[in-house]
Amino acid sequence: MFSTLIRLADEDDLPELPAIEASAGGAFAGVAGLEAVATDAGLDAAAFQRAFETGDVWVAQALEDPLFGELVAFAVTRRVGRDIHLAEMSTCREVQGRGIGRALLAAILESALEEGCTGATLTTFKDVPWNGPFYAAMGFRELAADELPAHLRDALAAEAARGILPMDRRCAMRLGLG
Repeated sequence: MFSTLIRLADEDDLPELPAIEASAGGAFAGVAGLEAVATDAGLDAAAFQRAFETGDVWVAQALEDPLFGELVAFAVTRRVGRDIHLAEMSTCREVQGRGIGRALLAAILESALEEGCTGATLTTFKDVPWNGPFYAAMGFRELAADELPAHLRDALAAEAARGILPMDRRCAMRLGLG
């Protein structure tokens, strides 16, 4: 496992996040039918600023050479009722597969539990190994259409409007906490 410091972002971190997102997105270039995701513009600076202002941006900072001190991953979360919603999580492509995403997600879930959250939610691609199967291995389960709370229906609708396709490969997932 690659050693990192997981922490809430500070304002100086925000300019680095789009590059991490672009690096992570590049992994989709090799996924049949999802090549366009690799070039998706992702979150804009205003979205990162809004998330930061509510304290919902987490970062992983490398503690190993040659990346010592650099940010290598981030996550954007928001509270929705008693759940924490993972709006996005991205890890630089050069360090993917080293446990950074797992450590980042674990820290977020631990914090959410401490804050009294009863669950965690997200939307993702159900068949991409570092998406649905990764979250399933972390304990998340895919929700059926009739189980979707309003915020997940809205999130999936917003993704469709943004052009994150094909929507039949998207799903919403939830993990109970506590």
